[in-house]
Amino acid sequence: MGRMVRKQLNLEEDLDRAMAERARELGISQSQLARLAIERFLESSDREERRAAVERLRSMWAEDDRLGVGSGPEGRTWTREELHDRRNRH
Repeated sequence: MGRMVRKQLNLEEDLDRAMAERARELGISQSQLARLAIERFLESSDREERRAAVERLRSMWAEDDRLGVGSGPEGRTWTREELHDRRNRH
């Protein structure tokens, strides 16, 4: 295995719980589970599966736009805490 690169992601609570439970069932870390899921997605030959995942991402980005989450010309216009507060209110 090559050098690891740290990534950070935000998950909805139900996905976080499901991920933790599945990792426990498999006896692996959540990081390992995330790597396996990403590898599986990238190796998938099922175009429809990938298209559906991209549509889910676009929907999330549209919601971020609706909430006013993003970066302006001066850089990021929100704090992590503000982002979580906005998502929890909507």
